[in-house]
Amino acid sequence: MASDEAKNEAHVMVLGDLSAICHKLAGNSNLPKMLRDQAGAFVEEFNSLVPYLGHGDARVHFQAESLLIRITRFLPEILEREVWPADLSHADEPLP
Repeated sequence: MASDEAKNEAHVMVLGDLSAICHKLAGNSNLPKMLRDQAGAFVEEFNSLVPYLGHGDARVHFQAESLLIRITRFLPEILEREVWPADLSHADEPLP
């Protein structure tokens, strides 16, 4: 079984990647403002934790873990949005 330190490193890595995704979503004008704002709030919260990640106390650890869970629950909302290509003229053609 992996050590607690290795698990924490994995969580920090995943949280950093999820924050980067949220950063891209926050800047995507095709998403509703509510979703962009929520993604931006996640990025701000992550950025406030960065100095403490890997060195923080139990409170920081709990906040980072909570953020990880909230982001993973948020992402399906993005997937539920219907996205259609701007040009449907080739919609009947098979995919390459």
